[in-house]
Amino acid sequence: MPATLMRKLFGTLAATALALTAAGLTTTASAATATAPAAHRATATTGSSPAGARALAAHALDGTHTLVTGGMAVDDPNGSTGWGTRLITYGANGGSNQNWQFIPQPDGSYTLRNGASNLCAEVNGGSVYQGAVVDQWQCANSANVHWLLTPLSNGSFIVSSMVSGLALTASSTGSGATLTQQAYTNSPLQQWTIGMASPVLSGSHNLVTGGLALNDPGNGTVTTATVNGSAYQNWQFLQQPDSTYEVVSGSTGQCLNAPANSGTVNEDSCNDGPLDHWTVTTVANGSFTLISSTGQLLASNGNGATAALQSNSNSSQQQWTTNWVNPALTDNHTLVNGSLALADPESSQTAGTEFITWRVNGNINQSFHLVQQIGGYQLVNDASNLCVEMPGQNITPGLAADQSWCSLGTNMLWVLTPLANGSYLISSAYSGLQLTATTTSGATVTQQINSGSPQQQWTIS
Repeated sequence: MPATLMRKLFGTLAATALALTAAGLTTTASAATATAPAAHRATATTGSSPAGARALAAHALDGTHTLVTGGMAVDDPNGSTGWGTRLITYGANGGSNQNWQFIPQPDGSYTLRNGASNLCAEVNGGSVYQGAVVDQWQCANSANVHWLLTPLSNGSFIVSSMVSGLALTASSTGSGATLTQQAYTNSPLQQWTIGMASPVLSGSHNLVTGGLALNDPGNGTVTTATVNGSAYQNWQFLQQPDSTYEVVSGSTGQCLNAPANSGTVNEDSCNDGPLDHWTVTTVANGSFTLISSTGQLLASNGNGATAALQSNSNSSQQQWTTNWVNPALTDNHTLVNGSLALADPESSQTAGTEFITWRVNGNINQSFHLVQQIGGYQLVNDASNLCVEMPGQNITPGLAADQSWCSLGTNMLWVLTPLANGSYLISSAYSGLQLTATTTSGATVTQQINSGSPQQQWTIS
C-alpha cells in the first residue's frame, strides 16, 4: 500500500478510535467550565498511564522546551528538514534541533514542533502497534502528531500518542538511541523531563547581575557598573548557526570576547570565531549563564571591576538577567522606508513574486506578521501568507527579495538591528546584506552591502 494512502487510512482509523473511549486507548477532554475554556482544561487519561494520572492542563506547557531522559534529549539528527527523519536521543546540548515548541490542541493534547526543522514529532504512519518508530512529519491536523502529557509524582512526564495511547520510549540510555512507542511499563526510558529550552535572545539588552550591568567603557575592556541606562550598557545578541551567540556592544559594535587562559573578558572585532561565541543556558531561578568557548562562565567581580571568566560555582555573580532596551517585535507591522512601504504587488499569492515599495496606504498587502525564530525573524505577508526571502540562498548584492512558502531556511530569516534614530536595519540572516529600497514607488527591493544609506533604514510601525 502506498505510504500516503496508508497515512490517510490510519488517520481515518485514528479519528474513529478517538471517539471510542470505551476502548481504553483514548483521551477525553472535559467540557468547558467557568474557570477555563476546554482547550486549556484537559482532564484526559490514557489506558497505558498509571491509574489516576491526569493530563496536564494545556496552557501549562505552552512554549519551547526540551524533552530529556537520563541526560539524553529528543533530537532531530543533524537538524534534518526531511519528512520521515527518525528522531533519536542525544546528549543535551542546547541546539535548536533539541528544542520543541509545545502547541496545545483543543483535545487537550500537544503537537511538538522541532526548532530546527519546523516539523512535528509523529508516530510513523499513524500506527497503533508497539514498536512503531517516532519520526518527524508535516504539522497537519492529524492525530498521529498529537501527544498527551501525563505528569508523574517524580516531576517527569509520560508522553503518549493520541492515536495508540502508547508511550514515547527510548531504546537505550545511550546517545543515538531510536524512539518508538511502547506499552507503559514504568521504565525510566519512558519518563521524560520537560525543561526550558535555552532562551532565544534578540534585540538589545542590559545584562544585569546583583544590580550591576555589563558595561563597555570604550577602551577595549569590559566591566560591571551600576545600571545607568546608557548605550555603554546595551548589548545585542546575534545568534549563530551553532546556536551560540555573538554579544555585540551597542556603543562600539565590537564583540564580547573570551581570550583563552586570560581569566578576564574584553571586546574585540567580531571576527575571532569561537572566542566571540557564547552559549546561553537557563538556570532554575529564571536567570541564565553565558558560557565561553573555554567552558568558563562570564562573571561580575564587583562595581567597576573587569568582568571575569570563572569555572562554574553556581555563584549568583555568574547568573545574569536581561532588561529589554529594544524589545522583540511581534504581531503585525508595516515596514516603511521614507514615504514608501514594503508591499506584495496586487496582493499576489504566487511564490516567486518580487516585493516592491509603494506609497503607504494601509492595505493588507503592506502588512507583515513578524515571527521570531532562532536566528532571526520570518516576515510573513498578510495578503499572501508567504514569507519574504532571498531566493536561492544567494549572497550576491543586488538580488531582489521575493516571497515563498515559509520555512526556517536562513534565506527566509531576517535580523532586525535597531538604530539610534529609531529605525532598523533589516539584514538577511544568510548573506548578512541589507534589505534596500529605492526612492521610486513600484521598484523592487534588493539586498546590498551596508552603506549607511537612508534606503536601508526601515521604520517598523
